[in-house]
Amino acid sequence: MLGHALHDELRVVVDTDGSLPGDGGGEPVPGTGPAVKLVERPDETPAEPGSAEHEGWDDADVSVNATNTADLRVTDAMLSGKVGDTVPLEVKLVNAGPAWVLGKQDTPVTKVRVTIPEGATVTKSPCAKVATGVYECGTAQRWLNENAVETHTFKLRLDKAVSGAKGSLKLTGQARPYDKTPENDTAEITLNVTGGSSGSDGGSSSTGGGSASSTGGGSGSSGGATDSGGSPASGTTGTTGTTTADGDLASTGSGAALPLAGAAAAALTVGAGAVVAVRRRRAAQR
Repeated sequence: MLGHALHDELRVVVDTDGSLPGDGGGEPVPGTGPAVKLVERPDETPAEPGSAEHEGWDDADVSVNATNTADLRVTDAMLSGKVGDTVPLEVKLVNAGPAWVLGKQDTPVTKVRVTIPEGATVTKSPCAKVATGVYECGTAQRWLNENAVETHTFKLRLDKAVSGAKGSLKLTGQARPYDKTPENDTAEITLNVTGGSSGSDGGSSSTGGGSASSTGGGSGSSGGATDSGGSPASGTTGTTGTTTADGDLASTGSGAALPLAGAAAAALTVGAGAVVAVRRRRAAQR
């Protein structure tokens, strides 16, 4: 057998005219073991000519297990960036051999469980989500060749800096008795984020001042006007506005708050003029 053999399937074909193998099969290779003896099965009914069953040949699939090893492993990943950045996370599964691995029918050879570090959010995943911040990636086929590398690329948005934030990679799935190096079946995801929280704080307003900050629209009305009876009117206290900006606006502080703050200031000016006009008109009538 070849040096990469481990768990294989051997197809045995008996043909009456020597035209097989077919369907893209390789050329027959003589074995080195004892000759195979054919045994008649009298309980089987031969296929009738013209039937849907193959008449001149038959086959059987036989599982063959070789004494060999295969080292499946995952590798550490280190991520860095600023708050608000989106960075790639490459999850690499390696079969360091020497054997290839053939899994069960319709089943991945193994799975990689990915736990995302705190402070990051997955915006794009090639794998199945199994819990909050946890994903599982299977192999593309039911086999994994020797020296093969499979890569699954995630996209992570860096939301905040968390001291010592770490995630993990871990092999799960089918049992791997052929893998004699379990110490590399797990790996770490290290996350290093710089910068503060995304967005800027909104501005505050003062009583009677009516000022608005550059990032958040808060304005207060003037408390100096009098009512129609001549007594001083109570001033109203301005509210504090906070605007959270996403994307590029988070770093510049720009946003829709500036036009709104300007409109609020204009409205206050018109309102004060209206109060003065009404007082003068009433004074003239007296």
